[in-house]
Amino acid sequence: MRNLKEYRTARKGLPDLLNAAFLLEDGLLLNKDGSLTSAFYYSGPDLESCSDDDLDTLSQHINHALAQLGTDWTVQVDAIRFPAENYTKREDCFFADAATAVIDEERRQQYEAEGAHFEICGKRIVMSGALCNYTKSKSTLLWAFYPAD
Repeated sequence: MRNLKEYRTARKGLPDLLNAAFLLEDGLLLNKDGSLTSAFYYSGPDLESCSDDDLDTLSQHINHALAQLGTDWTVQVDAIRFPAENYTKREDCFFADAATAVIDEERRQQYEAEGAHFEICGKRIVMSGALCNYTKSKSTLLWAFYPAD
């Protein structure tokens, strides 16, 4: 077997700085320190159209799930956005009455005056933590985002 130290410099490179060691399965990394990292995507309700009660309920579910994780866990949530297409063309809009058409025209003017718009297509959730708590914690977080009604 060859001694690889002779080919190595004392400076640390990117692999030395990353904690990831092995990909155990799709979306599950075993880290060098023995912890696990898992990632999954979540696409939930449109928060802009939710009522205050819906937002409070979702907030309670997430707070409850995060509180059950315990210590030594990291949860990172990123919103995945993409540029929105232009507003629907006037000739493609059909309204039953003039009042609805006026409301839509006001919305169109506001949309065009505001500049760039983005749509959120989902959230990426990355969890890192101790191996012994992984299964319970991931199922707890999934329950928070997809509660049984």
